[in-house]
Amino acid sequence: MFDFDFDTHQIPSPSGVPYFGLPNAGSMQRAMELAKAEKVRAVFDQIRKRYGRERQQREREYDQARTPPLSMDWGLEVHNARETLRALVSHIRAEWKYGLAAAGLREEDWKVTGNMTSKERAKYNKLLSTPKLDDEIKPSAAPKHIPARVTPEPCSILKKLKKKQPRSRVRVQPNNEVHVSVVMYISESGDETDKDNEVELAVLPTLTAKQRAYLESVGFFSMLEGKARAMEEKFRWEVEKQMMTHWRHHVDIFAMEDPQAVQRRIQREVGKELRDKCQVQVQDIFEKHMSKLFLQVVAEEWGIKLGHEEMQYLKRVGFPERVDEIHAEAERGKLEQTPRS
Repeated sequence: MFDFDFDTHQIPSPSGVPYFGLPNAGSMQRAMELAKAEKVRAVFDQIRKRYGRERQQREREYDQARTPPLSMDWGLEVHNARETLRALVSHIRAEWKYGLAAAGLREEDWKVTGNMTSKERAKYNKLLSTPKLDDEIKPSAAPKHIPARVTPEPCSILKKLKKKQPRSRVRVQPNNEVHVSVVMYISESGDETDKDNEVELAVLPTLTAKQRAYLESVGFFSMLEGKARAMEEKFRWEVEKQMMTHWRHHVDIFAMEDPQAVQRRIQREVGKELRDKCQVQVQDIFEKHMSKLFLQVVAEEWGIKLGHEEMQYLKRVGFPERVDEIHAEAERGKLEQTPRS
């Protein structure tokens, strides 16, 4: 039997010049795989160019926060640096998946069938791998015996002065009337002056100085800060999930849609949904605190000391809502008891 499964490229002609026949199916398939791999590389290079240095910077900040000498607030600094790094990596991964889906590509087109080199794999892991987070204090590299007098270098002092403070999500504007709002950031690394990077989650009624002092004493503003950060995590996770769902069901029209426009639309929708929920939750907690403060003020006016159980009982029977009514009844009683001249 003769085997006719040959490649016509290898057939010599009488003149010594090879025939230029059609390529076989195997070589065509391989060419298509390599072409896809090049497209995936292009997407990766864009993501790496945009976020590579930023991830390195965030990793350095995390290491510095837990490396002696430690500041007084080293625990908070480690927490903030860790959450910032974690949020950034989640954002980079979302951009990576989104970029591939928008182009109709898969990660496997590069990692499995695209001849990913060892250097490329190292770059991939450096940008997209899960960061190793260990909040233990790192061993100090300083010598054990430190001279009695050590003059710090001016450079180290300037670095400490210029160290960026973590951004607060709770904004308190103390004027004659105190205004409080709660925001979350779409991107932790975004410009502080970029209003498009913010989503307003809740706005409180105007406060007096006494109300503000009370809310600070019960940790209300710290609670708002934690809630805003939790909302940010939920926001980024929900946006990533909805974007992946969108491109999975609309791969056929990815070329006709602007990926950035799709992302902004999803961010607006998710932001509005979270804002509505957060406003209701914050308002409910705020009103409970204000009810407690109101009882305290009334008790002080009447010279009564109220414990926790008494305050809970008065709230349960609707006492705060009836204070004005009770005041009016008391005034009427006084007038009735006053002898007429």
